[in-house]
Amino acid sequence: MKHSIALPQSIFLSQGVLSEKPNQELIFRQGEPVKGVFFIVNGKVKISRESLNGKTFILWYAGKNELIGLTSFFNATSTYSFSASIESDSASVLFIERNQFKSLLTQEKSLKKAIISMLCYRIKKIENQTQEIALTTSKERLAKTLVAMVKQQYPESKQHKVFELIYKNEDLASKVGVKPSYLEKLFVELKELNILYRKHHIIIIQDFKTLLNVAFGHSVSL
Repeated sequence: MKHSIALPQSIFLSQGVLSEKPNQELIFRQGEPVKGVFFIVNGKVKISRESLNGKTFILWYAGKNELIGLTSFFNATSTYSFSASIESDSASVLFIERNQFKSLLTQEKSLKKAIISMLCYRIKKIENQTQEIALTTSKERLAKTLVAMVKQQYPESKQHKVFELIYKNEDLASKVGVKPSYLEKLFVELKELNILYRKHHIIIIQDFKTLLNVAFGHSVSL
């Protein structure tokens, strides 16, 4: 689920320092001093937050032409309130120093308004995500997450009968809002319904229609 609105590259490419980052590289860590914001020229970035008990939650995935580090910047906090790491094979990320970004906002009046709208959009999406966790079962959330992954990776889903999804256990558990050990239990339940099975780090969905029924909270039995 997308949690932002893309911004025009032309405004940012003449600013800051551009760097290429490999998969899994940390851009900044929660609690580190805020030095500025980051503009994603291309690639995918995972935004996550660690709770007091050490559990990590994925907040959203940022993509091409999005800014990250904005919340900490506008709140004038001294440290980043979440972590950001590269999720795609690689990514081009532009770092814009804090004072330079302030100057840019002063020069580009419309940019500040667009960024505030972006932040409001993100907050609303996260609120909806939190509400969904409160109102749905963990099995329904897993089914909804898998359906979303299928639609993202298979735009022409009606032309397929079987779907293969590559996943990371910890990331998927964080999206669903459960512990990895409990995610295993949910997979067993869906397998018993002949909806899917797993092979290494691949989920093979063999009954998408029934998966949709689970996602919408409909009663499903063998």
